[in-house]
Amino acid sequence: MRYVSIVVAFCMVGAGILLAEKKKTVKVPIPKVPKVLKEYTVKKNLKNNVEMALKIRPKQVAGYPIMLEISVTNRGGKVVRHGPTVLYRDFRINILQQPSGKEVPFTRFGQQRCAKEKPTVFTLFSPQPIKPGESYSATLNLSLLFDLTLPGTYTAKVETEVYSSSLGKKGTEFTLEVTGLEFKVSEPRPVVRVRKRVKDTGHKVAPPPKKK
Repeated sequence: MRYVSIVVAFCMVGAGILLAEKKKTVKVPIPKVPKVLKEYTVKKNLKNNVEMALKIRPKQVAGYPIMLEISVTNRGGKVVRHGPTVLYRDFRINILQQPSGKEVPFTRFGQQRCAKEKPTVFTLFSPQPIKPGESYSATLNLSLLFDLTLPGTYTAKVETEVYSSSLGKKGTEFTLEVTGLEFKVSEPRPVVRVRKRVKDTGHKVAPPPKKK
């Protein structure tokens, strides 16, 4: 009985120590996660319950694709129409170099697609319908359309027409415009490869034979 009482006493003491350690446990505060930097710059404009939004990465590299995302969203309660739906002609885009404000010239591809391509009779009178709550979106490669090979700061201006009738220009027409979308183009880093010097092994190459 004496040994049993000793064992019980030790168990009670151990349990008391464990409880005391649990009470003394301090919660370690979780460090706050720093705010993530903005990956995109967004510009919007709302007119007659129709919203156009532009989205682009603020930092670009010359010689690489520079993608501009454009969306037209119907925020109203009636169907509107956008078009004509011809590639590179749904939106009128101007790129200005800052701070001079000079227009950036088209590339040869941009001249062919943006300046010369014209809508057909079918697309002119059949704009794309946009129901309430729906969006029409497009993603264009600006470096394919404009000469953006020089490093610097640029701003984009985009315009497009929206109609309230399926008969194209015979219906009510208004222009959506978003300006001042800024992005910066930096010079790409050159790829430099250093060749390792071959160690001299002491082997001598035999001279070429003399001509007789």
